[in-house]
Order: sequence, then structure tokens, then C-alpha cells
Amino acid sequence: MPLLPRTLLLLDEPFMESQGTYYCPAGSTLWRFAVKFAEHCESFTFYVPLERNTAEPQGPVAHVNRFRVVGRPYYEAIKDYYRHLPRTQRKLKEQARQLVAEHDLIIFRVPAPAAKYSVREATQMGKPLVMLVAGDVTKQSRWVADRTGPIAWAGRLATGLLRRQEHEFARRCVFVGTWGDELREVFLPDCPRVEVCQDPNITRAQLTHREDTCLQQPTRLVRVCRLLSSKGLEYLFEAIAKLIDSGKPIKLDLAGGGDDPAYVQSLHDLAKKLGLADQITFHGTLAFGEKLFNLFRNADIHVISSLGEGLPRIIAEGRAFSLPTVATSVGGIPSVVHDGEDGLLVPPSDADALAVAIGRIIDDHELRRRIIARSWEIAQQSTAEYHAEKLAQRIADAMVAAGSGRP
Repeated sequence: MPLLPRTLLLLDEPFMESQGTYYCPAGSTLWRFAVKFAEHCESFTFYVPLERNTAEPQGPVAHVNRFRVVGRPYYEAIKDYYRHLPRTQRKLKEQARQLVAEHDLIIFRVPAPAAKYSVREATQMGKPLVMLVAGDVTKQSRWVADRTGPIAWAGRLATGLLRRQEHEFARRCVFVGTWGDELREVFLPDCPRVEVCQDPNITRAQLTHREDTCLQQPTRLVRVCRLLSSKGLEYLFEAIAKLIDSGKPIKLDLAGGGDDPAYVQSLHDLAKKLGLADQITFHGTLAFGEKLFNLFRNADIHVISSLGEGLPRIIAEGRAFSLPTVATSVGGIPSVVHDGEDGLLVPPSDADALAVAIGRIIDDHELRRRIIARSWEIAQQSTAEYHAEKLAQRIADAMVAAGSGRP
């Protein structure tokens, strides 16, 4: 018997459909985890912004054959949602009423402004609600990152309102899953059951075992992230320059796109200024798949230089390819990376500390192999299959405790 009853998952990432095939944005990954999660539900519906009959769909194919997809009026960004709201609000309300009535459990990931209609209907119908918080909207939103002046002020106002809405939602939930201890503390006063969760995309079949890395020169670093100032890339570039000056040959594979062309250009300019034009390869956005996997397979060290984070799933993905991790101690990262055991932690905004930690991984063979071995052990319990079942069980337990679970 499945752990969970008929389940509705509301997500704010736009999808496209053409001739029965669904396409998702290159950065959209939750559906992969949802495929495994759906195995633990009596039935499963994915509720997303959907554009149909696209002549030339962009993005990778979303293999959602295991569950139903229901589309709501299409928008690519939250600002577009609010711009179209006067003409879409009625449909959103009608869809929410119908879908909530058809399901026994409603799960939504924030930020998701359209979730308010489903939350309202579920509350009126007495249906259990679950909220997943993958990031801190007040620190990581694109409305705030890389913005100054009136735009930054407006962004802080908007994200503050979204955070207030998240607190209101949490007070109606039987379970809140957060991507990190920091966010768990934020929502603990609102809900009786708040736990740290993960939603990795790596499956057991994709795990790649190696006993050691850094066996040849140059040492290859890999960094996978959106190109935002909150990702600390300037400090990573400076750390690489310091390592090269100390006699260590280094190459960096940087995968990720950016929404601000001026900021992306500033990173290229900084690489040239530091003499790293030939040492840093900007790969742009890489879909989850073989091209990205090959970067991990060919890398020696996985680096996360962020100034702020939730609990980045990229940690599990690096470990899945037997990479030692060097990361900044921000957000939920210290809850899954333990300094000296399964990775090295450094303070944010500190190029010197980042360079020293990377140098330690390169020079200390015993430390490196020990970190890789421990990380590989953790990787076995960091797959989509493992965490999908774990999350389903936690939600089932919370429903029983709240008196809304299966008899």
C-alpha cells in the first residue's frame, strides 16, 4: 500500500507541451525527484504553469509518464504572474477548487504565489497541506540579487511580502520541509512538524565510484550555479589566481547561466584581469544530463563559493561522482558538509581561505582520500530514491499525528 493518498504537487516552474511531450526549463529539476516520490502515492498530479502547442519547444524533455500534469495559465516569472493576474485569477480559483477536491493531500513548494488559492481551498475542505521551502526568498531571490537603488528596495519589499505569506501558509500545514537548518529555525514557530529535507536528482544508477582524484595536472575544479553575485564567484576566481601564483596548475569548469548580461560580462572581465582567461571555461547553462555529468567525471574537486544558500542539491551531485567538496559555511551547507570529515568548510567572502582549503585537498593525499571515501558512503543515501521514500514517510507520519492520515 502506498505511503501517501491521492497527492497534488503545485510548482511554480513553467513547462511547455507539444504533441503530448512535456518540456521543462533547463534549470527545472524537481520533476525528476517527483518521479521517484510519485511511486509512494496512490496517485500523483503535477500542477504547473503550462504553455501548449509550442512550435519549437526549448529545454529538456520532462519524463512525467508516471503521473498526471495539469497546466495553469502560463508565466515564466513571478512578475509575469502578477501582470496577468486580472485575467487569470478566475481560472486559477476554479482549478484550485476542482483539483483540491480531487486529492487528499496538497504539497506546494514556495515561492509560489498561485499556491494561495489551493491553500485556501484545502483549508476550507479540511485537506492536509505540506509546504516545501527550498531557498530563502529574502536572500536568494533574483529580485534582490545583483540589484541596487529603487529596484533593490522594491525587491526587498516584494520578497518580504512573500516571506510573510510563507509564514501564513506554514501555520496551516501538517508538515514543512526545509532545505537547511537555517530555514528550519525560521518556520519552527509556525508548524508542529518542521524537518530538514533534500530533493536530489541523482539516481542509484548514476552513481560513479572513484577512490581518488587530483592524480594529474592541471587540477580541475567544477562549479555549477546561476551566475549571480550571491554565488561568490569573484572570490573563487581570486582563490584560483592565488593557487596558480603559488605554483599549482588549476582549471575551472563553470557551468551556469545568468539573467544579467552586464554581470556575466563582469565575470569574463575579471577572469581576464586576473590572467585566468585560459584557466576558466564558461560552459553556460547545462541541462541535467551527460554533458553536466562529464564535467563532474573529469573534475578533481567540487567547489561551492556561495555567500548565501539553502541546501544546494549540487552537493549530493558532486558526491555522486566521488568528488571531494570545498564549500562555504552558509545556509544549510554545514548541516550536510562536516569540516574535515566529508568536505572542507570555509568562511564566505574569503578568497584566501578558499585557496588554502583547495590547496589542502590537492596536497594532502590522506585527507583527500578520506573525504572521498566518507562522501561516497553518504552518496548511497543521497539518491532520489532514498530521499523520496524518506520524505513520503515523514509526511505520512505528520498526517497521522495531525489526525489527517490513513486510518
